[in-house]
Amino acid sequence: MQAFGWISKTDSKSKKVIDCLDYFGIADISAWKDVSAEFVSETRFRTSPTFNQEVGATAAWVRFGETKASKILCKLWNKNLLISSLENIKALTHIAEPKLFIPALKNILNDCGVALVISKTPEGCPASGMAKFLSEDKALIMLSFRYLSDDHFWFSLFHEVGHLILHGRKSTFVDGDGFECTKEEREANDFSALTLIPENFRKNMRAHSTNYRSIIKFAKAVGISPGIVVGQMQHCGILKANHMNKLKIRYSWSSI
Repeated sequence: MQAFGWISKTDSKSKKVIDCLDYFGIADISAWKDVSAEFVSETRFRTSPTFNQEVGATAAWVRFGETKASKILCKLWNKNLLISSLENIKALTHIAEPKLFIPALKNILNDCGVALVISKTPEGCPASGMAKFLSEDKALIMLSFRYLSDDHFWFSLFHEVGHLILHGRKSTFVDGDGFECTKEEREANDFSALTLIPENFRKNMRAHSTNYRSIIKFAKAVGISPGIVVGQMQHCGILKANHMNKLKIRYSWSSI
């Protein structure tokens, strides 16, 4: 948290405690038990040896997103506009540079009442993305660029969009390797997969997996980047995990 600039850099233990209490907006250490218990119930962590570390690190990441999003001006939440904007968002997958597509993505989502926050995760936080409603009229999507590849980034984005469209104001949805795969998570996965490659194209995926040129042609027909097609083919077992990866776009934090 200090390295990311979320709290001040200090060696004083008491100052660290005060900074963390202020960061989470709680009065004292005993209140953290209530905050963390509520956070765990909302985000559905899987049990793991580093459970306590994951809770603290993930709660800190989510809190940063909430604070950042509170300062982002958005139009009122509009579910129908978000649904009708999906194709415009998909068109951005062809842009290789995050510094070019992120502003355009933010503008589209802002018009729909969704604040987009991009942030690395602190050590111990396994999250790829998060979605929640900050109020009746404003939603938040937060992404970590965890694997720095286009197939993973765009799948994570549409997964979080799926939560907002399908599940509304039910909960705080934090997604990644350390979280339980609930019914809502499976539904968001299906939403993302079918938004990126609709069912009428999916039946032909295997036939287009034989070479680079065929995958590029298929991606053009679907309207997404070839790297996303490769990622979906790998996920479906059509391609091995190490095949055709040259078609994926790799990102760096300097470009994000």
